[in-house]
Amino acid sequence: MALGSDTGGSVRLPASYGGLIGFKPSWGRISRHGLVTYASSLDCVGIIASEMEQVRKVFGLLRDSPGADASLRPRSRPHELRSGRRIAIPREFEAESLATALARLGTMPGVSLHSLSLPASLLADTLPAYYVGAMREAASNLARFRHQPALYGGEAGCFGPEVRRRLRWAAGIPSGVYQQALSIREEIKSTLVGLFQAYDFILMPTASKPPPFLATMPGPNNNDDDGLVDSFAGIRELTGSSAEWACDRFTVPASLAGLPAITLPLHPPTQLDAFIGTQLIGPPQGDEELLQLCQDLLDHQ
Repeated sequence: MALGSDTGGSVRLPASYGGLIGFKPSWGRISRHGLVTYASSLDCVGIIASEMEQVRKVFGLLRDSPGADASLRPRSRPHELRSGRRIAIPREFEAESLATALARLGTMPGVSLHSLSLPASLLADTLPAYYVGAMREAASNLARFRHQPALYGGEAGCFGPEVRRRLRWAAGIPSGVYQQALSIREEIKSTLVGLFQAYDFILMPTASKPPPFLATMPGPNNNDDDGLVDSFAGIRELTGSSAEWACDRFTVPASLAGLPAITLPLHPPTQLDAFIGTQLIGPPQGDEELLQLCQDLLDHQ
């Protein structure tokens, strides 16, 4: 078992790529005291484990624990499931990697599957809204290290090249673009939370493809003026063309909405799809109900 920070998928994607379970709780359910903050409104302490029982036990120990974290949001009341478990499947996110999950869920007592469509604007703007918001928050949170070269910059810095790259980009994002991203984020959150008026869970892949081989990964880019953009349209184009950032397209929606989400390894390890993972998203503060569904799904053969 391991703990990690999940801002836009940094627990779920590694777990998916390793054939493990990766759980991001609802924002505010686990104290972040002691965590180096990246993006305050997105960061969650997540759990990676090989067994569902481990995830549930660790979450039971950590959830709602009082601590020096102003963002802690203890659960006020249990989420009330409908008669049966209604699971929504966005058509835009359907993929062959969901075949095993659909086959199992389709034979589980009390479970019904429902296909639906999401607004095109949500699909187009999710990644740019996430990266604008996360990078601006990160630049603010990490600015306290700016006068510590050993942390903030230089080839020997403790921050890696991708972190430094994002900090440089954040510096060039105008306030108007940041406000636009915040507005879009609220629309995305409203759309996803609204689905839970008719459904209990949402099903989609965790990743768009298997993990890349190291030999295909681009090297670090340390050009200070690389890729600087000053409009939302430019950021949309940039995130759409980046294969690395596109990997987040399935994990970011739950992060923007503060919803609990988990990736499960449902495929046999001999299949390449075993490293894509199946993602289930629960209702606001419906962590316990989501974990119970996952336990039942893994137990159901």
